[in-house]
Amino acid sequence: MKPYAPQCSSCRDKEGNLISDKMGILERWVEYFDELLNNQNIGELEVPPTEDDGQMLSPPTIEETVRAIHPLKNHKSPGTDGIIAELVEWRRPITPSGSSIDA
Repeated sequence: MKPYAPQCSSCRDKEGNLISDKMGILERWVEYFDELLNNQNIGELEVPPTEDDGQMLSPPTIEETVRAIHPLKNHKSPGTDGIIAELVEWRRPITPSGSSIDA
């Protein structure tokens, strides 16, 4: 089996002109990734405004947390946080210092 090799017969330069020669395409990709990965203005990125009224929300109660955990299904892929349902449902009490209490 051959390794995957992407096929690209053309791309556009910064001005929108079509590049069709192989070396021109490779040079454009180098230029693109160089700008993307070596951006020195990362700290100057604008944060989009959020719809926040400025009020702090209180932390969820134990009852709210249990109601949210109860419908989770076992043996499913984790969410964007990478935490699986089985880990969340494992209810070993934890002290404020972070150590678990063996029951």
